[in-house]
Amino acid sequence: MPTVKLYALTTCAYCQIIRKMLTDLKVNFVCIEVDSLFGDERKKRLTELSLVNSRKSFPTTVVDEKVIIGYKMQEIKAALGIKTVIDKMYEQLKTVHEQKDIILIETKNVPMNLFEDY
Repeated sequence: MPTVKLYALTTCAYCQIIRKMLTDLKVNFVCIEVDSLFGDERKKRLTELSLVNSRKSFPTTVVDEKVIIGYKMQEIKAALGIKTVIDKMYEQLKTVHEQKDIILIETKNVPMNLFEDY
């Protein structure tokens, strides 16, 4: 089982989502909520974080030696070697569309009329 460490802030929504994902996937991990620490302990953890992420940004997830900076759930799951049912369905859909020369593009906040003909 890989060693997993999540550097997070208690006020960071993305950190909370990654923490929930790791918990839901039953991954053993250590979550260091830096803003809840004080004094020397906080300095120690920020120094530790700066060794893997010079920007000291959150969330930062370390899976063994792989450092994943930001809200990158798919990359975290890949580093853990975990594929969920949704991941498998996406891969199947991607394969079918690639055979037809259709490219799937991930979009964010793009309203679409699902009943519109293309």
